[in-house]
Formats: sequence, C-alpha cells, structure tokens
Amino acid sequence: MGSHERGFTIIEVLLFLAISGLMLAAAIMGVTANINNSRFNDGLRSTESYLQREYNEVASGVNDRDEALACDAFGQITTGGPSNPTKSPGMTNCVILGRFIKLGGSKLTSRYIIGYGATGKGDDTTAIRAMNPVVAPTIAYEGTYDVPGGIDIVNTTLPSSTSAISDLAIIKSPASGIILYYMKAGTVSSGIDNSFINLINLNKNAKICLSDGQRNGRINMLSNGRGQEVIQADLATSGAC
Repeated sequence: MGSHERGFTIIEVLLFLAISGLMLAAAIMGVTANINNSRFNDGLRSTESYLQREYNEVASGVNDRDEALACDAFGQITTGGPSNPTKSPGMTNCVILGRFIKLGGSKLTSRYIIGYGATGKGDDTTAIRAMNPVVAPTIAYEGTYDVPGGIDIVNTTLPSSTSAISDLAIIKSPASGIILYYMKAGTVSSGIDNSFINLINLNKNAKICLSDGQRNGRINMLSNGRGQEVIQADLATSGAC
C-alpha cells in the first residue's frame, strides 16, 4: 500500500496566519504600552527632579545673580548706572528669598523672589512680607522647564479645592531659615502675582497632576509641619488625578 502525504488546507493556513497576526499585534501593543508607560514615568520623574532642584537651590542659597545687576530703593532689579551704581554680591540690600514658579500647560517658568528691607518680627510669613517680596524681572533670571513626552499639567489642586494651582513660591524664611511653600489656587494665567504670600496659602499639601491623555500621575508637595518639605512623584496614580 502506498503512503499518502497530506498538506495543510487553505482554511488551516488562513487560521494559522490569523492567529499569528493577532499574537503579533498583541505583542506590539504590549511593547508600545510599556514604552509609553516608561516615557510617561520618565517625564513625571523629570518634572519631580526639576522641582526638587529648585527647592534645593533655595535651601542652599545657590543663584546665578549677574554682578552687573543691582537694586533700586524699591527692591526692583536694575542694571546700575550713575544714580544706582552696580554693587557686588554681598554689597546690596536685596536678598534672593526663593523661587516663584508659574505652572501651566506643559511648561514651568521660574524666577527669583527678591526681598528688600529689614526682617520683621513674628512668624516666618510676617518676616518675609516685611522684606517687600517681589518677583524679579527676566533680566535677573528666568528658567523654564518643558514637561517631556507630550505631558500636560492638569487639575493641580490644593486640599478641599477644585481650582488649579497657578503659582507656587518656594521661600527660605529670613527669620528661621525654614523652607516654606506658598501655593495659589486659581485660574492659570501668564501674569505674575506675589500677593498670595500669606498665611492662608502657606504649606498646603498639594498635588501637581500630569496627564498625557491616557495616563495620569501626580507630584505631591507636602509639609510635615516641622520645616521639612517633601516633593514626591506618585507613579501609581490611576484614573482621574
């Protein structure tokens, strides 16, 4: 008796190709999802690092003040001149108190907060406001940070508030040396306002929410009440931030 070899039917070949195609598509989707998740987490970590660097520079007193700059009688930054000669670092009445950070969209913009005048008595906020804090113009310093990976800042809130935080101030108290957060909940705008530096907005535990349209994460800005602040990314956040 002769042997008969049997090949695959067209239907079996089509089924094999269909199943293989589905498995390949699933594998590609899984790899793509992992890449996107990794990119999002990297962006979240990078944003956390930027804010932490701003905090560290306020705590350590690091700044990039140009020696050609000086203060006028109102604490405004100028480029010197006959009526306002340039003063070297340590020879000016101005003090860099901290950083003012404007939040909005996918960009963070940072400028110096300048104080001018005698340190007041009382609590830290009173001492800061006695120095007439102002946000320095761009000639003094302006740093920007673009959140990578198509990630936007969304729905950034304070506790018991649904309004977005538009302004964040990180200030080193001239009275105690403690680092303080001041946060303003309101409509994000391009303007600069330092009137929110008051006790009502002091050290509120806040979350900066970020989203790429599919993934959500947040950066928590917390105060433990003992002069130690925490900036921490939360990669496990899911759903609405």
